[in-house]
Amino acid sequence: MTDADVFTDAEKLDELTRELAMRIRHYPAMVARGSLTHTLAQQRIQLMQQIALDYKARVDQQQLPLNEGVTKT
Repeated sequence: MTDADVFTDAEKLDELTRELAMRIRHYPAMVARGSLTHTLAQQRIQLMQQIALDYKARVDQQQLPLNEGVTKT
């Protein structure tokens, strides 16, 4: 078993959300110090936002009832 098998997608999404909040909170100071460019900070935040949206879609899909989204013919 690998570490990836230990955590659920919902747990991964929670961690991504915390990481994203931390980046949003701390990157401005890093930009001000010159240790990170504004462009790179924005790119990293946007990347994390997109990853979080991907995981949210996966979690939402996993929470659907089994017959949800199935059309009857």
